[in-house]
Amino acid sequence: MDAGKSYSAQATIQNDGSAGWVNMPPGLNGLNTVRVSYHWNRPDGTVVVFDGVRTDLPQPVGPGESVRMAAIQVTAPPAPGDYRLVFDVLQEGVRWLNSFPAPIPVTIR
Repeated sequence: MDAGKSYSAQATIQNDGSAGWVNMPPGLNGLNTVRVSYHWNRPDGTVVVFDGVRTDLPQPVGPGESVRMAAIQVTAPPAPGDYRLVFDVLQEGVRWLNSFPAPIPVTIR
């Protein structure tokens, strides 16, 4: 990845919780809306970017259901180096759900 550039990633997101995830039409903000985002960390765990770009869910996701995300928006950190990309799901205004515990090693050019 190149420093500061935006990319699109794909993933299947599973709701392992007991409550459904609510989505909103793109561009609308609402408390409790669930979105996919990410964090950028250094290999030593230092947080570089905590609040990544948000990507709206394409549909509501019930407990035990999954959804294919075809275009999760990701912006690379501004400086070259080694990083760990951690995708996560958040409930706006409430909390991060820590849904993706495994960081992905990425070298930024």
